[in-house]
Amino acid sequence: MSRMTPLSTRARPPSSSGALVPLRDVLDRFAERVGASGLRPAGAPRSAPSPHDVPDRDLAGRTGYACASDDLVGATPQSPSFLAAAPVFVRPGDPVPPGCDCVLPVDAVEEFAGTASATASAYPGEGVRRRGDEARAGDPVPTAFTAGASSLAALTALAAAYGLTLHDDDLAPLLEGPSGPGIALTGCFEIEPTETGFRIPARLPSLVPFLCGVLLPLGDRASQAPPAPHCMPLSRRVVSTVGVADLVLLRETAGCFEPLATGVVPLSALARATHRTVLPPENEGSAEGALIEAFPL
Repeated sequence: MSRMTPLSTRARPPSSSGALVPLRDVLDRFAERVGASGLRPAGAPRSAPSPHDVPDRDLAGRTGYACASDDLVGATPQSPSFLAAAPVFVRPGDPVPPGCDCVLPVDAVEEFAGTASATASAYPGEGVRRRGDEARAGDPVPTAFTAGASSLAALTALAAAYGLTLHDDDLAPLLEGPSGPGIALTGCFEIEPTETGFRIPARLPSLVPFLCGVLLPLGDRASQAPPAPHCMPLSRRVVSTVGVADLVLLRETAGCFEPLATGVVPLSALARATHRTVLPPENEGSAEGALIEAFPL
């Protein structure tokens, strides 16, 4: 982490879904990059209770500036809030500094003559992965997951548990922020598709959207025996974000799909899920009882 960085060198995340690469285009581009290592295991990988909260502290969920939400009340571009102390620049996975409870996008903080001001407000927890958001102590998590591992190591281990092999150059660390657009899938905005693979933050706050929304579908396309989708009604309504794709994890129960989590999906939901689906950007969600197609985990 560092203090205020010059505007010309800031990593600027997209301010709208128009600056993102559609998920369909990403899957089409990399359909041959991820191979299936033999047959998929029967059922989901093993899980075990987490010995502690994951994460064990509040982490930045996006590139931006860590602030206290109370200092930002009413801030707008026309009426900015001047900040008594320079906010701390953070990247995904960085610990949130003491006294801060949100992360503003970089384009919501301006600086002039050594003084910083915020041009937007934020609610407590905005842009942050809270302690325990992935799993609370005692919640089930996949045994392939190792807390504290780098994004590359954790994703490689989780992918292998689902029968996928990643090539050496499929994933590369993203150290300074995306130089190009990210993926239009909630939880993957700061993952940059390149010509040969993906650049991901060294400490990606949530692994599940990329694993289940990108890597597993790529493995399905490359497999000689791809899984067939199952179609069942939803046991309750699912709400999705218009403009970007959303991962939904589901559990088959009593002839229905029970939605477990949507969007930035936690590890604890992955350990309990039996199926996955991705709602397209134009989808506002699905009503209770609506039929939905989902692929088995």
